[in-house]
Amino acid sequence: MLKKLILLGVALVVGIGAGWFIRARVLTPVGDSDKGGSFGASVVTEEQYNKAKYGMTYEEIKALFGSEGEFQKEMGEASSEGYAVWRGWDAENKTYVTMSFRHDGTNLVLVYKVRRAN
Repeated sequence: MLKKLILLGVALVVGIGAGWFIRARVLTPVGDSDKGGSFGASVVTEEQYNKAKYGMTYEEIKALFGSEGEFQKEMGEASSEGYAVWRGWDAENKTYVTMSFRHDGTNLVLVYKVRRAN
């Protein structure tokens, strides 16, 4: 019985810690005060978001949004085929945009986009 209570307590602490980490590092934008916003200098409009199409390069997205966005995470070795990187931007109406880019052997191309409440 004591072992079960200890395991339950440890699971609770780990669960709370994981929930805090997800909220703090994944769902909540990281501040970047010298760029004027959480994810860069510009705020992504709905029109810009809708213009971002799967297969566009990261360079095209940067030009469309007016900033490079905030680094979120990456997987794999940079510049190698299959490398993936996630970037985020502040968006209008208290939302933010997260995009995933994958290296196709030549460029980083957009493979996933989502806009969520901030």
